Amino acid sequence: MTYIKSKSPRKKIIDKIPTTKGEKKKAWDKFSIFIRMRDCIKTTGTFVRGRCYTCDRVYDFKDLQAGHFVPGRGNAVLFDEHGVKAQCLQCNFYRGGEPLLFRKKLIIEYGVRLVELLENKRYQTQKYTMSDYQILRRFYIAKTEQLKKFNAKEKK
Repeated sequence: MTYIKSKSPRKKIIDKIPTTKGEKKKAWDKFSIFIRMRDCIKTTGTFVRGRCYTCDRVYDFKDLQAGHFVPGRGNAVLFDEHGVKAQCLQCNFYRGGEPLLFRKKLIIEYGVRLVELLENKRYQTQKYTMSDYQILRRFYIAKTEQLKKFNAKEKK
């Protein structure tokens, strides 16, 4: 993030100038919250705890991560909801995402065709602009709010 200091010595206000990198991080943060919340509700029926997609252990929401089935930083898989699931730190980071187990479970859930499409996206590049990231951020904020409302209705 780039900062510009105010020229007035009396004011110590710092204005933040948005950058594409900063907007990407904000969009990813909202996407990650959505994925983890979606999977917590799906696996435990609550926002506070969820099951890791690969090891099936239950963790607190804060201890889950949004893990990608397909690695690659060409951005084509970064915001793909089918290929990102809640995973614990152990599976996502220390075990490299458990790709074989992840793949097996995705095939059961979605079928071979979709899994192969996700795998082929690894070699694609998706370019996003700053405004694309801002739109994605707002989109996932709205989807997260929908989850909360839907879950509240289900509980009643």
